[in-house]
Amino acid sequence: MLATAEGVGIFLKALNDGSLFDEGEQDIYSEIFSNDHTGLIPSYQSIAQYHKNIDNVVIQFTNPTNKIWKNVRNKLTTRFMELSW
Repeated sequence: MLATAEGVGIFLKALNDGSLFDEGEQDIYSEIFSNDHTGLIPSYQSIAQYHKNIDNVVIQFTNPTNKIWKNVRNKLTTRFMELSW
């Protein structure tokens, strides 16, 4: 998939704020999926999270290139996923 941070943000917000679904579909989506999306390919990772309390999506891109940076990325990712804005 090829997308911009802005495009991912718009799409993820629509998935979670109900504007993308018909009546009742949002409840089904929310029961199955969380408020975030992650992607990983060699040397690249992205994380996008919708935060309902601030009605915004926060996106993180990382570009690990070796074992040390992979450890840093993993720590950043864990911390990012724990944030409660």
